[in-house]
Amino acid sequence: MRKQDMCIQCPLMDGRMIDTVVCFDIHGVVDFQDPERFAPEEIFSHPDFREICKNCEHHRFD
Repeated sequence: MRKQDMCIQCPLMDGRMIDTVVCFDIHGVVDFQDPERFAPEEIFSHPDFREICKNCEHHRFD
């Protein structure tokens, strides 16, 4: 699998491409499964980061 195949565009990271592992870490924090320290600090600059993530086309529902 190529590196670009493992990246997605994240609305919480100002639309930058992020690794799917980082996306998974953000998802864990958004769904209260992991402590906030697991996600990049940048996502917390959005007061409604949980809603933004849940409405993202890449949000994980598993």
